[in-house]
Amino acid sequence: MRLLGMDYNSVCNSAQNSAIDIFDFVTHLNREWKIPEADQLSVLLMEKDWKDAVQYLQTHKSNLQKILTIDEIECITHILSLSNNIGGDRVKRFINRDSVMFVNTNFLLDHFPSFSKNQAIIYAHSVHINPISTYPVVHCEPFGKYMKGKYEDDYLPLLLLTGNGSMTIYDQEFNRRREELQRPPTESIESILNQIESDVLYVPMTSYFDTIVLSRFQGDRKTPREFYPYNLYQRYGGIFFIKNSFEPNDNREKMSAFDKAERVLMRNKQRLKILEDIKKRLKIIS
Repeated sequence: MRLLGMDYNSVCNSAQNSAIDIFDFVTHLNREWKIPEADQLSVLLMEKDWKDAVQYLQTHKSNLQKILTIDEIECITHILSLSNNIGGDRVKRFINRDSVMFVNTNFLLDHFPSFSKNQAIIYAHSVHINPISTYPVVHCEPFGKYMKGKYEDDYLPLLLLTGNGSMTIYDQEFNRRREELQRPPTESIESILNQIESDVLYVPMTSYFDTIVLSRFQGDRKTPREFYPYNLYQRYGGIFFIKNSFEPNDNREKMSAFDKAERVLMRNKQRLKILEDIKKRLKIIS
């Protein structure tokens, strides 16, 4: 079994972008080895243009394999090239997120031969995996539409729903907190499935669902409205339903938005110090 990611960092600024994510990964692996090629790659990753970093990855594969696998090198090359081509416009990067998911998924399916012989399970928000629409969020072509266009009936999007329970989300001030899910309205699919005795069930999608019905939409932000009208028959091939969800004990440190901002600033300072030390090492070697 392989667990792989298909998303990308849609944010692109001096404090957060794809290259910074990779910089943190490479410098962590190289903290003891201090391989010059990995150091040089780290420096190139912090430049505004990542083309040199992509080229360096390809021309120094042999020595970089002392800390990176060949699969990691190919995945890093792919995401850097793709992210660089999309550019730094925040709105464009966000709108292109679903198409990037599709490009990344195709890359992973093609790059890892085991996927060509077996099924791949993709876990993502229902607004992405359906082939019809990203409603009720920002309008763009959903990931599922690209997948359905290429794989046709071999692509089967399934919907995961819950009737009651709680969730951990961000409030309007971006503070993490636990929140109870809204009670499903009578005319919602969740209310209908709640009446079935089983606590967990799978419902195959039939023409019975070829109508407009309310269903829950919930992202990672607190919103006053959770239920929206959909035609689930057009969007999904089946429904997994859990009557009652629950949040396990969350022992993660509770931080306010201010504390998180402080932590980000501290991490940026640490990153600049690491970069400075790397440049000093390279200067000594040269």
